[in-house]
Amino acid sequence: MTLLASVLGVDEAWLAVGQSGVPDKQKKIRNATADGAVNLLAGLIQMDGAHPSFPSDNDRKAANHKIDLHAIIKGALYNFHVSLGQQSNRGWLFSIPVEALSETVIIGVMSIGNLQHHFVELDAEGIEAVGKRKGGTVEVLLPNDEVDWNLRRITSFAERL
Repeated sequence: MTLLASVLGVDEAWLAVGQSGVPDKQKKIRNATADGAVNLLAGLIQMDGAHPSFPSDNDRKAANHKIDLHAIIKGALYNFHVSLGQQSNRGWLFSIPVEALSETVIIGVMSIGNLQHHFVELDAEGIEAVGKRKGGTVEVLLPNDEVDWNLRRITSFAERL
């Protein structure tokens, strides 16, 4: 089954049980950009004098809660899940795993071009209130009009969040 899924370019779970799968090529591209957002966040945290670290491969809590990054900022420990927003004509769409809604601070990253990015804290209550469940994720759409955002924009990691 693994070989057949590879040949067809589909997810093995989809082939086995018929649930929606993403072609392997798209997964690799998506993972590379998502990993870039995590690395960008880690770099900015470190540049502001805080201490980021990546979860180890055998960290069950990180795996269970989709924690991408740990950080100590001014003595406080944070567990971050990083969600890279996809821009559309309607706004910014974030897809957040349901498991990340507890035990994590969810950071939305928006790449606005010319090496500029916005960072927002997507709180679990707000996600549950406005998000739409889609399988194992919750999709949150932030409209293009920033006035409607009831979010905390992050401009520095030099202070506690």
